[in-house]
Amino acid sequence: GEASIADRYVRSTVMFVYLPDFDLLIEKHGTEVTLSWLNAVYAKLDSAVSSWGKRAGDGRGVCKVETFNNFYMAVAGCDDAYKSHADDAVVAAALMIFKVSKIKQPDGKPTRVKVGLNSGPICAGVIGISAPRFSIFGDTCNLASRMASTSEACAG
Repeated sequence: GEASIADRYVRSTVMFVYLPDFDLLIEKHGTEVTLSWLNAVYAKLDSAVSSWGKRAGDGRGVCKVETFNNFYMAVAGCDDAYKSHADDAVVAAALMIFKVSKIKQPDGKPTRVKVGLNSGPICAGVIGISAPRFSIFGDTCNLASRMASTSEACAG
């Protein structure tokens, strides 16, 4: 038989953070300027996730999964015994919104984000051979992504 490459978690909360102005900023201000801003934003998001994970105290917290262009994905609850995953993800999301709103976009406006969260089952595991990486999958992820992409943008 084949070895399982992914684990199923019944109770998890997935978070997507989208940067809705990304494409427009690249068009107006160029790639280098926009990527410098993007790096600052992702550093603040990483900081929020890291500090919230430490506050949870038991090593569970909220974990960054990946970034790609204008989205950031994180998860809480890759441990079925972790009961406060949804609460922790919501608090981490609020902290993220607050932190990035302090960063000015290349156009001088506060950074705006669109956030989507969804709780439910996921599959998670290390996928790939040449560049393996941890990823999460399932309808819970898809719905969180849709919630973020269709939400109103906010700047703190």
